[in-house]
Amino acid sequence: MKKSKIVRVVLAVMLILALTFSLAACKKTEEPAPAPAGQPADAPPAGNQPAEAPPAANNKYTLAFNNWGSGAEVFDWHEDEIVYIVQDLLGMSINCASDENTADGILRNVQNFVASGVDGILMTCNQAPVLPQISEAAKSASIPFNLSIWVGTDDQRVDLVANNPFFTGSFLADTYAEAYVLGKIASADGNRTACMIGGNLGDPAIDTRVAGFTQAFVTEGGGQILDIARCSGPPEAQEKASAMLSANRDADCLYAMVGDFFPGAYNAMTALGISPDDMTVYCSLCSTETSNYILDGIIKEASGGHDLSCHLAACALINYLDGHPILDENGEPPQLIVTPFIVNKDNAEPYMDIFFRMTDGQHVLPDDYLKSLLWRFNPDVTYRDFTNFCDNLSLEYLLGLHGK
Repeated sequence: MKKSKIVRVVLAVMLILALTFSLAACKKTEEPAPAPAGQPADAPPAGNQPAEAPPAANNKYTLAFNNWGSGAEVFDWHEDEIVYIVQDLLGMSINCASDENTADGILRNVQNFVASGVDGILMTCNQAPVLPQISEAAKSASIPFNLSIWVGTDDQRVDLVANNPFFTGSFLADTYAEAYVLGKIASADGNRTACMIGGNLGDPAIDTRVAGFTQAFVTEGGGQILDIARCSGPPEAQEKASAMLSANRDADCLYAMVGDFFPGAYNAMTALGISPDDMTVYCSLCSTETSNYILDGIIKEASGGHDLSCHLAACALINYLDGHPILDENGEPPQLIVTPFIVNKDNAEPYMDIFFRMTDGQHVLPDDYLKSLLWRFNPDVTYRDFTNFCDNLSLEYLLGLHGK
């Protein structure tokens, strides 16, 4: 064989070997890494690096939401906002049901959602003892869910992350923080004695507000809580407040732990001849009615904004269903806390404007902002976009989203 021909043969063999090794290397790098705990095997990698392309924006799902107690403005506002995002903005279906302020109601509604075959559940769990049953029902049916507003205990969420691959995160409304801030304000205003009124014993939102206000007003402020009236619902507020305030007419201030309980308490104050000048009023969960009380000088300070946690939950669940679960730096479902801000006479008007007076179909979070949290519209959305919202939340921030 001629030398030149031998050289050509050797070069050809070397080229074939090079191509073989190259193809083997490519095949190896294309094998996906094991999914993190709690993440579906076909989910995007931890850290939410955007996939090549999001799904079409016309993907439709049927979701479900349990309203803790229909008829109360704050709970109906949660439902209205969820319905707006899922149904009006995205054209999907949403099933809503009232828990009727009971643990049995929560469990019954979730079981019904599961039986009806919904694609995902936006869950509020006001009664932590039923959360394990709820989780198991969703897991058995392979239905993804998350928690907003009330999110169970820390230990329960640790278990969800470790053992339920269909748990897509929690978005807590920080009721301790809002009560703590109001307690600090009440103490700084010179109040030394307080009465409190709110919902049922065992209601985690009310229990944590008692703890937060007590820490700030008593433990740190040196004040005294004279009495706490707990009610099964707003209709009991006037009777319970009347009994409490009759025995404590000289209390410096009153803390209504939910805005829905204050109208009854105010009727009791009026009947007893107690004016807001005599007893300063502070309030959580600022509604349209309590906002008007602020503008009239009847309530001095209130809190609002933390209910936006349900908006984050809706976006996170839809991202999961679209194949892009929102994951933290450890590759786990997010556990975010939404802290409220203070509403008083100086900002009650703009607060009402963006929360309750929006026209032309606008809502507290603009459509463009909601879409920026959804992978189907924003392929670059990550966990950081959700934490940025929590870090920046204030009335001024929300007004800025509306160009105000």
